[in-house]
Amino acid sequence: MRLINTQTLELHEFFNENTPPYAILSHAWGDQEVTCQDWQNRQQAIQKHGYSKIVKACNKASNYKLEWLWVDTNCIDKSSSAELSEAINSMFAYYQKSEVCFAYLVDVPTANQPEDVLNSQIERSRWFSRGWTLQELIAPKHLIFYAADWSEIGKNDGSLTTLITSITQIRGAYLTGQSSIHKASVAERMSWLSRRTTTRTEDMAYCMLGIFSINMPLLYGEGKRAFFRLQEEIMKTSNDHTIFCWEWNADVPKDWGSLLAPWPTTFEAAGDFCPAISHEISIYSMTNAGLSIRLPTMTTPTSTHWISNWVVVLQATSRRLVAEPHEYLQGACIRVAGRRIGDLLHVSRIPSLPRPMTISEAHAGLFSIEALVVTGDFCFGGEELLDNETIPDFDDERTLHFLPVFSGKSIRNSLLPKWHFQHLYGADMSLDSAVGTITLNVQEGVIGVGTIMMTYYKGSKSISSNLLLGARVENAACDVSVEFGGLPSKVTLDIFHDIQSPSKERLRHGGSRSAMDARDMDDR
Repeated sequence: MRLINTQTLELHEFFNENTPPYAILSHAWGDQEVTCQDWQNRQQAIQKHGYSKIVKACNKASNYKLEWLWVDTNCIDKSSSAELSEAINSMFAYYQKSEVCFAYLVDVPTANQPEDVLNSQIERSRWFSRGWTLQELIAPKHLIFYAADWSEIGKNDGSLTTLITSITQIRGAYLTGQSSIHKASVAERMSWLSRRTTTRTEDMAYCMLGIFSINMPLLYGEGKRAFFRLQEEIMKTSNDHTIFCWEWNADVPKDWGSLLAPWPTTFEAAGDFCPAISHEISIYSMTNAGLSIRLPTMTTPTSTHWISNWVVVLQATSRRLVAEPHEYLQGACIRVAGRRIGDLLHVSRIPSLPRPMTISEAHAGLFSIEALVVTGDFCFGGEELLDNETIPDFDDERTLHFLPVFSGKSIRNSLLPKWHFQHLYGADMSLDSAVGTITLNVQEGVIGVGTIMMTYYKGSKSISSNLLLGARVENAACDVSVEFGGLPSKVTLDIFHDIQSPSKERLRHGGSRSAMDARDMDDR
């Protein structure tokens, strides 16, 4: 580890236990940063804008009686790929072991201004939008923020922590060190990165190595493959299913079929997911055929003669649902499509459901444990849906029209002329339908995704099928399920929790229960 002497400004190299106490600088890189080579020629270094920043940081370190300072611009010889790789893999530890970290917000002119103005400038600071500064926010024991004139903004505690939490969506206990970040789920940690950017594509993965305690080779030039490789490394040491709880968005390639995410932005709304306590441990691994995993699986009759669809339940749930009293665990569901080959389901993830939904363990009887191999062979990606699925029409955001998705004409032709609905869960929505179309007239501005379960007999035979439909909730695509089977003309509504829905609290379950009730490091 190369350090700057805060008195002489000379660079010295230290190894392991011989490293003295040091301060460390955190900053968003700008133009004319001073490199390790520049520092050897002080006259050349002085000409660059980044020089005064380093000198001022040395002065601050001296004020804290610290003789040494580490700065990522001139303490790493980036001409050496081996040294760069070692530094990036060790970066989190560098910040974690520092005595104090100075976070320099160059775009905040001064701390000496009205609080509302200062807070507004802090919120817009580029420092909070860069990938590398994420670990620099979390790792240090003591973090002090400074404005461009080196006036002190404050320490990462008290009211400043509240402001930082609102900016970053990182819970205060992780910011202050009261809780280890390793208690946060994989999805929650990924969500911290989702709103940030790096200059080099690969650094979106490399800046997370320390946050996941991962070491891996740096391969600049591999592009977004680096983020996929990061997830593969995480899977080697973690059985956290929230790594699969990402949401389909515009950054997902149209040919994507993996359970792993293509890019951090897909985790933006996944911060609420946490591992679910389960009696069975579903272990997964990457094989030469694809991701191998065993999961509870339910077939959906949107299948055709050449492709089948399944809803699978992950060992993950919503943190908010864990905090609420529920008779049953609520497991996160995603949807896959593919074929059964022998005892294995060879599948790909598909974009409907675009985000994981949660379903009660009360439905466990509908699911069977299956062995899955997830490949990209059955990709439907992007906004494309299966040919036999339909996208609903939308008059406005409060009226949802669906064309049912049936597995075959026999079920369509055997429907009763009129579907009668029995609503059991309060007054959040009203339901009305004629054959061929279902209309939901939503009374609230936002609703969670629901399961409409219809039950009827055809003669003496009970008909039972789970049917998925497209839906729209506040301009976002969702899915709704329909279940046929049981008593004639009886319909119940079973809420699938949409954890992205801010009005989920309005969807309280009530009324009588049914058998299907859901209680629910370059430029940075």
